[in-house]
Amino acid sequence: MRLLNRRKETTIQRGEDNLFSDGKIFKATDEELNNIIKDLSDRYTKAVQRYNIISTVILIIIALFTLKLNIEQTRYVELSTRGDRLFQAQNIRDALTRCENDSSLIESGIFNVENGEPANCKEVLRKYK
Repeated sequence: MRLLNRRKETTIQRGEDNLFSDGKIFKATDEELNNIIKDLSDRYTKAVQRYNIISTVILIIIALFTLKLNIEQTRYVELSTRGDRLFQAQNIRDALTRCENDSSLIESGIFNVENGEPANCKEVLRKYK
């Protein structure tokens, strides 16, 4: 496609690129060409805006769905570990009563979480009482 500027009129001719399928030669003034370009630019801008809005809505839906799945996963983990947490609380309570009843005991029956070694009664009484 080539543009030939002659005074105020521009001719757009069909070249070898098959841009105009019917082979017509278009003549238009510069103002008409500007209006055509502006119209095409406006159409393109509106299409891009539509795609941006659609993309944003889809991303928001995906984010909300992911948030919902994360909440469900958190609830599932809380429920699945409830038994272990109850068992741990019961063990701590038993160790406290054992250490309170017999202060001469060295081992309390539970383990220190930080190092994995058996916790002595002094630590248990200090930490959980």
